[in-house]
Amino acid sequence: MIARSACRRYARLAQALAMSCVSFFLGTAAMAEDEDEDEALAEAEASGLTLYGEVGVVSDYIDRGITSSNHDPALQGGLTLELPVGEGDTALYAGAWGSSIDYDEEGDGDIELGPFVGAYGLFGETDVEWDVSGAYFIYPDSRGSLDYDYAEVTGQLGYSLSDAFSSSVAYAFSPDYSGSTG
Repeated sequence: MIARSACRRYARLAQALAMSCVSFFLGTAAMAEDEDEDEALAEAEASGLTLYGEVGVVSDYIDRGITSSNHDPALQGGLTLELPVGEGDTALYAGAWGSSIDYDEEGDGDIELGPFVGAYGLFGETDVEWDVSGAYFIYPDSRGSLDYDYAEVTGQLGYSLSDAFSSSVAYAFSPDYSGSTG
């Protein structure tokens, strides 16, 4: 059974994620206000613009081998806006992601939000995939002496071995990883 505080945490996450996504995509929605709905949809289809999202519950939010939910379930969700560019499989993307968290520390907060931007594609005519992205992780309800917010840049290379298997390597850099005091 989920405790009341956990339910409130999930409700705050859902509210914060919804507000973040609405704010992020407000500019796109404002442009379509003056046009007919059918015309706006036709333009979006012609541009190749795609909006997709995900919502889920995980049994333990583990990030880089460390639990971010204190071994408890976590509610997660996100929205991504994608725009194909040029010929082939290259695209730009932007979005927002969020999760409930529990680091089991006083003042650590209950929510992690991560707005992001990036691009992906293939190297020439090869099957080698690349992806470069930037994110800023925000902990809006954290209290205490530590500054949990941080920026991160990630690069990734991948190769599909078959329809069912792929291999990839990634490197993530942050000049100020979460929890620093400096």
